[in-house]
Amino acid sequence: MDSYKKNYKSFSNKECEYYPCHKTKDDINCLFCYCPLYQFGKKCEGNYKYIDTKNGKIKDCSACLIPHKKENYGYIIDKLNELNRFSNIKAVAMDLDHTLLSDEFETDEETMSIFPKLKEAGYKSIICTARFYAEAYYFAYKFKPDYMICDNGARIVEYKDEKEKVIFEQFLPKDIQIEIIEALEEFKDVFYVFETEDDLYINNYKHDKKYLKEALDYAYKTQKVLPKLNVHIFEDMKEIPKEKDMTRLYLMDFLENEKLQKTLSAIGEKYKDRKLVYICSFQSAYEFGILNKGDALKILIEHMGISKENIMSFGDSLADIPMLNNSGISVAMGNAKDELKAVSDYVAESVFEHGVLKFLEEKLF
Repeated sequence: MDSYKKNYKSFSNKECEYYPCHKTKDDINCLFCYCPLYQFGKKCEGNYKYIDTKNGKIKDCSACLIPHKKENYGYIIDKLNELNRFSNIKAVAMDLDHTLLSDEFETDEETMSIFPKLKEAGYKSIICTARFYAEAYYFAYKFKPDYMICDNGARIVEYKDEKEKVIFEQFLPKDIQIEIIEALEEFKDVFYVFETEDDLYINNYKHDKKYLKEALDYAYKTQKVLPKLNVHIFEDMKEIPKEKDMTRLYLMDFLENEKLQKTLSAIGEKYKDRKLVYICSFQSAYEFGILNKGDALKILIEHMGISKENIMSFGDSLADIPMLNNSGISVAMGNAKDELKAVSDYVAESVFEHGVLKFLEEKLF
């Protein structure tokens, strides 16, 4: 039997003095006499219009038959559940690269508009990135979020009353950190970035001078808004202060060195029992850390005094899966990996089409 023909999903009250209340040749389903989607304004997606009255604009649904067709019972219930889920949202967490940013070194006005719009609508904003603090700071300075999860979850920063406060920080175990750095010393043809305290170390990568220049230009641009940052260009891994505290180790293997990748995988396997996180977040990018974005989001949720159901998150890479799994509503970008789309509730348009902004405008604003 067709489930939509079940009596509890439809009945017609033909004795009602207002029946039929809409112009149609078919019987009207009176189960939803007053449409439960009316309260959601433009988000109901029905055939409505707003008309002017002396008391202001009112929503006119006289041309809409969505709640009055028996086959739409399932749609109404699903839509109610969806709208109620979105009504629970109190904060929005967003990855940076390939989610908010189509250019890893700059942003645009449309993307920047997301943050004041969230604030005006009463939502907290969270940048959630694998980038080091210094690499992410420029965008925190531009976007002015309420919180920033950086270092792939190893550091959480709160921005309140124009002041910055680190509310969580966790470093790599020293013995593992030193072993990894020493293992990397033989691999010269790799792009490295290290961060210790207020120092950012970038190697003099000779195989792609254009990319190196862009990375250094961005570092110096960040230095202008973060004067305490010291930028170092190094030639040899032995110049890295491997005894200093680090939250993560990051490199880009553009040349796809098979021996290097086997070395990285072996270290990741060796220390997985000590919760070392090793991941290829996107093509050619490899990193070691001690937490992930999902772990950090759990900590931040507790700090904020809210629940998982109050978070909506956006991401594009495998490193974003733990964040999406710890959110009430998860959204993959149109340019995301298929593995990410498979575990997400929704798929937005791509970063190149300002997918985050468009999705928020449709569902929240």
